[in-house]
Amino acid sequence: MKKILVIIAAVTVALAIYTKKAVHAQGLTEFEYTTVEKVGMLNGIPLPFEPSSVTKTYFRRKDGISGSIIKETRKGRTVTTASYRSPKDNAEVTVQVDANIRTTYPAPPEAVRNWVSFPVLDDCRRAYNASQLYGQTELSGVMVQKLRQINKSEEAEFYVAPSLGCAVLEEHHKWKDAQGAFVSWTNVELVDLKLAPPNPAYFDLGAGATEASPSEARRVIRSLLYPGEPIPDCYEKSNAKFDLMYHRRAKEAARGWVK
Repeated sequence: MKKILVIIAAVTVALAIYTKKAVHAQGLTEFEYTTVEKVGMLNGIPLPFEPSSVTKTYFRRKDGISGSIIKETRKGRTVTTASYRSPKDNAEVTVQVDANIRTTYPAPPEAVRNWVSFPVLDDCRRAYNASQLYGQTELSGVMVQKLRQINKSEEAEFYVAPSLGCAVLEEHHKWKDAQGAFVSWTNVELVDLKLAPPNPAYFDLGAGATEASPSEARRVIRSLLYPGEPIPDCYEKSNAKFDLMYHRRAKEAARGWVK
């Protein structure tokens, strides 16, 4: 009986390895999709500020190289930021397209391996902690799981696609005040989805751009969106945190990621 159980276990493991290799050999599902962000107040209260218009395009190639392009417009001024994971450079790269500067975060080998491989997830709750699965639906011909998160500050719903590596195609947030009453909302709505190779030009962004620290790049963004306005202390504090991670990654890469 023990021998039979051992044989069954061995066959199961071999089948799982074969299936995983077969799935990886097929490559990832290529896609390109765009979302638009909308914000508002509840109970007829007007927004206390002029919101930015934010459009995001996400994309992924069959070899696992992926990224996003974010266009933020405020008072007629648009700033374009591109981010991508580059196994060729072993790095995560963020490009401020309008200023032609880039910030490169070296990535450890295990992270790079994850970019060009992928887990087969049938339940996206594994990718989003503290989420409740409350149904599924279809968006632009793709089946998505509906996940919900509830905490003291918000209630949020995420429409995620297991077939696309649990990519978030839509999200809906209702924000609470200190007393727990809902006061505002943020929706990220899907406007376009293509299950096809993404635009090749996306992957050339940043070529020839000048390297800059995160704080330098973020100050450029802010100066373009908020010309002439002072930089808040909280913004500079977050800049310092980004710079710390940036220099730490560079040192770890120089040591060959040896801890």
